[in-house]
Amino acid sequence: MSQPIEQEALFELRFWMQILGDHCRFIVEALAESYLRANVHQFPALSRFHRQIELEMAIFQSFLHELEEMELNNEVLGVLSPLMADHMAREECYYLQKLAETTGEVKPPACDPTKPRTE
Repeated sequence: MSQPIEQEALFELRFWMQILGDHCRFIVEALAESYLRANVHQFPALSRFHRQIELEMAIFQSFLHELEEMELNNEVLGVLSPLMADHMAREECYYLQKLAETTGEVKPPACDPTKPRTE
């Protein structure tokens, strides 16, 4: 028996956020002390991780926009409102904006978390 799409989406979101958090903690703990002692300002592995985050978040945002459209057209069975998908997409957009601002390694996202929300 398959799970409703919103349960699957929530499971995937929780799963990947946990994985991303674990990855961040691992990278922080695993950075060679020599990098820190030498006052190095670039960490190639962390840069690659930022690019991976950018890609995964773009895929997730696309999924959320598709889900929002399907909800607005009553094509999805379930209780997830278009407003919730819109809310999640805004949070992902904001996160990507902050990642772009603080790292300089990823492109600013082509979204606006302050746009009028979906009703």
